[in-house]
Amino acid sequence: MRDEFAQIFKDLGYPTTMKRDRYGGADWVENQKAVLQDMMLKEFGWERFYKGSNPRGNLTLSDYCREKAAEMAKEEERKLEDIKDKVTAGQATIQAQAEQMEAILESLDKGAEAERQLTVRITDKNVELKAENRTLKAKLEKAYDFMRQFTINGMNMLEHFLRSIGEWVQQKVAGMSR
Repeated sequence: MRDEFAQIFKDLGYPTTMKRDRYGGADWVENQKAVLQDMMLKEFGWERFYKGSNPRGNLTLSDYCREKAAEMAKEEERKLEDIKDKVTAGQATIQAQAEQMEAILESLDKGAEAERQLTVRITDKNVELKAENRTLKAKLEKAYDFMRQFTINGMNMLEHFLRSIGEWVQQKVAGMSR
């Protein structure tokens, strides 16, 4: 049977050996497909059914590979641009946050300075108040000494004063509890 096919191919003018074209492909395969198509049409009346085209179309394998590589390179360049955009956006965000941090630190520095000044003022005021307190205590002691010199109904004036103040406070406290 093999010899019969070989004879039919020769009669139709198709080469029975494979020849390579300049791209390394084989014209022989395409020729054999054409021979089989002719035989099927003549002997059985069948027409060839084409399922679809080759994904590379009419391109040779090397051209198709170059085209695919170029598409992949473009895709990678697009991804790289996306990454660069994200990095740029991230840098802008970081810059904005750094500026906010600087403003916060400046505000904290101002607050610390205000606290320091207030502490100095309070310290100065406590020193001033302590001195005034000592002066007032000294004056009060002089007033007590002066009041001790005088007596009213057998009681010195200081004791009488303290007793009347105590009574007055008790009356006020009793009035509040009502």
